[in-house]
Amino acid sequence: MFADEIAAGRLLPVLTDYKPRLFPLHAINSGTRRMTGAIKVFVEFVADLMKSEPHLRIR
Repeated sequence: MFADEIAAGRLLPVLTDYKPRLFPLHAINSGTRRMTGAIKVFVEFVADLMKSEPHLRIR
């Protein structure tokens, strides 16, 4: 998210020894209803974001 700013020296990392607790993230949809377009777009956005941002990837 801020990798470019840190690399350029505009931001400095703090609490570098702190590791936040991992938590599951679920997108649940009723099997009887179709996902609305807005929800589908949001779920795809979050999935793409998690793939593209190294700090959001599951370790």
